[in-house]
Amino acid sequence: MKIISAEEVSASDGPEVSKVVPELPENDSTNFQDFLAANSDFKMTENGGLKILTCKLCSEYFSTPSCAKRKNLAERPPTSSPKGSLCDGLCLEDEDYTSYVPGKNAKWHRFKKTLIDHISGKTSKTHRDAVQHHQLQKPLRKRQAVVVKNQLRAALTVVKTKAAALHYIMKAK
Repeated sequence: MKIISAEEVSASDGPEVSKVVPELPENDSTNFQDFLAANSDFKMTENGGLKILTCKLCSEYFSTPSCAKRKNLAERPPTSSPKGSLCDGLCLEDEDYTSYVPGKNAKWHRFKKTLIDHISGKTSKTHRDAVQHHQLQKPLRKRQAVVVKNQLRAALTVVKTKAAALHYIMKAK
């Protein structure tokens, strides 16, 4: 991934996929809760006492039809780790979680480095692909929002016209 300066990004005509620069979370997070609060890329869920940490971009990318098809065809094999991965959902054991929450220990610092490496794309090609997919989908999402606004505006006009016609008919009687 090519790292460019902010001036180069602002000087370009539009966001190009090759110029995607991930925003890294603050490195001054002293514990797991601070890290999650400072970084919105991860979500923590609890299912029956089991804590699962998932990268939002990667899980969204995995839910797209093209990626789901590749995943079914085993082009992207699942991780061999029994705990899972950040892309699909990393299961955190209670022992690990309790050491991450207070922070300020070697175990937390190793885990924080793992999270930062995932976000930066150093260790996860899947995350890099997910970021590219997200950047390519931005214009489509904007266009979808414009289309929905136009449809709502047209529907309101139809309702107002019908209400005016009904009012006219009621007055004429």
